[in-house]
Amino acid sequence: IINREDQLTEKLIFCDPCLCGNIQTEASHFCKTCDEPEPMCENCAQVHTRQKATKGHEINDDLKQFTECQAKSEIK
Repeated sequence: IINREDQLTEKLIFCDPCLCGNIQTEASHFCKTCDEPEPMCENCAQVHTRQKATKGHEINDDLKQFTECQAKSEIK
């Protein structure tokens, strides 16, 4: 259970592919292989690993690592 204080301090990350379709879905994964990783929901992560061009990509379900990757890329 997440308490109210945690909800206020924790920034929600939404799935980029879903947002392109005007759907707000909370992200739970990102691709470690893509040059410009984007947050994805469970469904989009599954699709990402089924598409021919991205079939061998490595999906990670630790969004803390995603935000750390973003922070590093913003510094450059």
